Amino acid sequence: MSFKVVIPELVEWQVRALQRAATLRVDVARVNEAVGTLAAVFGDAWLAEACGRDPGHPLPFRRHPVGNFLAHAGEDQIASALELVEYLKSASRSAAFATLVDGLKAQYGTTFLQLAFGFRFARAGATNVIFEPPVQANRRGDIACRMHDQPVVAECYIPRVAPHSLEVDWLLRN
Repeated sequence: MSFKVVIPELVEWQVRALQRAATLRVDVARVNEAVGTLAAVFGDAWLAEACGRDPGHPLPFRRHPVGNFLAHAGEDQIASALELVEYLKSASRSAAFATLVDGLKAQYGTTFLQLAFGFRFARAGATNVIFEPPVQANRRGDIACRMHDQPVVAECYIPRVAPHSLEVDWLLRN
């Protein structure tokens, strides 16, 4: 019999999540499953890096949002990690799963949104939900599915404000 060593932040997250499971109305089996899922999907080395402090930030933020969920987790961070695990499980059979995981590592926000919408389309009754479907001119969409016998292709993005836009400059002055 062998045991896999899990990074300390993941073990600490599990302990805090189990302590808060009743308050959050979460089955302890989901907490334990989440630990295994996160370790299997991301790997210990990447999770350890994600949990490292962001040296460029004055607050104790981690290098990646997943690290922020694991390090010093409160109820919001526990819920966020459990939500991510639900989306990962839902997308796990996708042919694009490795691309989705790479996307979470590189551009967490937009890929998380993509997973969330794919999950919600499926829950709303969409059929044939596909991540990263081919579209025109060798491009890929974020999600394709069928809703009420109608084809749907969705692109997920988070609007961003340029770092030095007129609006930002105005807000900083006032």
